[in-house]
Amino acid sequence: MPLVPGTLLTPSLVGEAAIPPPGKVAASLALKPGQYPQGLASGVRVAVYISPTGPDDQPVPASSAAGTPPVRLAAVVLGVDLAGDGQGSTVVTVLLDEADGPTLAVASTGGVMLMQTAAGGA
Repeated sequence: MPLVPGTLLTPSLVGEAAIPPPGKVAASLALKPGQYPQGLASGVRVAVYISPTGPDDQPVPASSAAGTPPVRLAAVVLGVDLAGDGQGSTVVTVLLDEADGPTLAVASTGGVMLMQTAAGGA
């Protein structure tokens, strides 16, 4: 698990580097401004919201989605590449539970949004 600045190092936190650790996966997302908070940095906890999208990769309005709420996944930011993908997107790499990987993998780019959460994940 990446360490946040100010974390007290104990012997249990020091060991062999293993990214991603067992049970976790790393995923990179190409996101447009507005899909992630400004100033996003490594070590920040985020909620990854995945909304249903239409054929043009735009989020489906709530009225058309039959009240289906977006899927919420918990993640930690591993890195933010402001140089992006060369097409106007910033590349954000996150660490999330391995079980959540397939859900994120099939998500449409236009339907993904990151929101920073408190340290406890709330």
